[in-house]
Amino acid sequence: MKITYLDCDNDEYISDTRKTKYKDYTLDDCSLIRTTDVFPFNKIIQTPINGRATAKGRSSIIGQAISTIINKRNLSMDEFAKESEKYYVIYETMRSTIHFCINGLVESHELGNFDSRPFIIIEPLKYHINDKSLINLKAADTYFNEDIQLSEEAAIIIREEEYQKIKNIPEYQSTLKKFNNIFVYRGNNEQQAVKEALEAMNYDNFIINKHGYVNGLNNDTSANAMYNFIDTLRKTFNIKGENHFNSELNYEESQKRIELAIQIDLNHFFYIIENSNLPNELIVRINIYYEQDKKDIETGRSNEYKRLKKISEEIVECIGLKKIEELTKEFNNNYINNLKSKKK
Repeated sequence: MKITYLDCDNDEYISDTRKTKYKDYTLDDCSLIRTTDVFPFNKIIQTPINGRATAKGRSSIIGQAISTIINKRNLSMDEFAKESEKYYVIYETMRSTIHFCINGLVESHELGNFDSRPFIIIEPLKYHINDKSLINLKAADTYFNEDIQLSEEAAIIIREEEYQKIKNIPEYQSTLKKFNNIFVYRGNNEQQAVKEALEAMNYDNFIINKHGYVNGLNNDTSANAMYNFIDTLRKTFNIKGENHFNSELNYEESQKRIELAIQIDLNHFFYIIENSNLPNELIVRINIYYEQDKKDIETGRSNEYKRLKKISEEIVECIGLKKIEELTKEFNNNYINNLKSKKK
């Protein structure tokens, strides 16, 4: 098992590269890049929904009340964010697709934060260009709707802190031994790590934002040449090339995710209520408001529990943040354990 260590604490902006030996790009020059929190056991990348992946967010019922109370402490933005996360509710993702960029690591933007994820996968596109599950081919957003088995040429890039945690765990070791290319990087510059790893594997590296290659529209750049080649591939293999965030698929998944989040928020809310010592008068009001809100939602007059929200600060003050934090942790752990049992 060969491990290449990379020093990636360079704060400089990483620029596009191109090897002079290339006159035109071919399929052999294209690599799929994915940054992820999930380790690819057995060299399989699962769709989020198949892998029972989770997300977390502020409760839609009591989240604002909690934020209002925390905000009274005059915390810094980082302290506020860290404190708020203690009360976030975990729920299962509804995304059915696995996303990659081509020959570059996407920069974080308002639609997603991709910084500080411990694992980055590099996989040659040539092994998957004929996959029926490849439903979109685009520089910034190439995606599949089924699990992917990585090839022998696949590489994994791991942040050093994460590698130290997993290197002696047999389950991780058995998969790492299957990778011919393992890169472990020190520092916080993921773009530099990807660039150096790609260069070591004889691939060019490009800077990517949510729209595509940063220099992709300039005729005299290698990014434009790769951009045009991907467009040719897409037409040759009759594959879509749309932005996922504008797609019908994303809309459908978002609706499912919203519906699931609302239900889990409600379960979380009543888990806290049922496990707290609240005055009977307040419990009566909660039950009345819940039934009224529920009726409004069922009849389409509303899409939120607005009456419960109006008394949410009173509820939070009565229970106390410490108790809510404890109960939220219990609720989330129960939910995760339930997902794990389904996964088996």
